Amino acid sequence: VRFRKREPPRRILVATAGGPHAALAVELAISQARQYREESGEEPVVTLFYVLPGEADPVAEAFVKRTLSDIVRRYDDPALRWKVARASDVVTGILREAEEHNLVMVGASAERLFEQRLFGSIPETIARECTKTVIMTKRYWPLKSRLSRLLEGLGRAG
Repeated sequence: VRFRKREPPRRILVATAGGPHAALAVELAISQARQYREESGEEPVVTLFYVLPGEADPVAEAFVKRTLSDIVRRYDDPALRWKVARASDVVTGILREAEEHNLVMVGASAERLFEQRLFGSIPETIARECTKTVIMTKRYWPLKSRLSRLLEGLGRAG
């Protein structure tokens, strides 16, 4: 969690590219919205947000819209919406959209550790540059986590 200005979660942005940790971000955002609705009586909005490259073709755009629409239907929560925008790069698109929200949630990167250290990751860049509070979610998979720790340990030993 990267805290910024404390604000009630009236408008929650869930930036997604469909990675393995995105579902947890959606579930947590919906939970936050429900709690806020119960406590305040106000209707919060949770926006599933996807950034398309500027040159993406209409077939790709239709696929993304259909996928997001299916996700919204599956969760069946009145707060949940979806939005697709085009941007020159993913981080710029998310940061621009984040300005209209109180809280940003993003699934942790599924990139390998070496790639993350070499290039950084989109979620980490968003957390660092966003002016809103950012929550990065990551599911815990025991076998994968143990294997990752083992491989990291071997990498340091060599």
